[in-house]
Amino acid sequence: MFGYSATVVASYAIIASVTGFALWKGGPAERRAAALYLLLLVISLFINAPKETSVQATIFLCLDAVLAFWFLAMAVRYSNLWLAAAMIIQGIIFGVHAYRLGLDENIYWQGMNLAMLLNNLLSMLLINIFIAATVVSWRARRKQRRAAPRTSVRASLAAA
Repeated sequence: MFGYSATVVASYAIIASVTGFALWKGGPAERRAAALYLLLLVISLFINAPKETSVQATIFLCLDAVLAFWFLAMAVRYSNLWLAAAMIIQGIIFGVHAYRLGLDENIYWQGMNLAMLLNNLLSMLLINIFIAATVVSWRARRKQRRAAPRTSVRASLAAA
């Protein structure tokens, strides 16, 4: 897949499956957030190249800003705490990318690129928030459906 390593392909597959789950079983907020996240994932697939350039890093920074502001708008629209948490985490990811863009060289901690490590950990946290929000929304809708009074077809026809 465009010369990516197996780890990168696996992470893209995990993100695509989680956003697919959110699109399938989530409520309106989860679906809209997952749709934009998936769209930006596809855009990043085509922008990503083995050798990173400053233009590419600036585009990723802009994509992070778009996603953070989208989460902000959705958090205000739906008054959702998980969207507010997603917005904060995406804002931190934006900050990590902005900080890394200003550096001439990478900072390593125990042999690992610190910016990449933070970015991956925060992305995993964001994916876990998507999963939890989708499951909670799905269960709330199921509970609401079960609590609704059941009427048979025969009774509804007799009432009409």
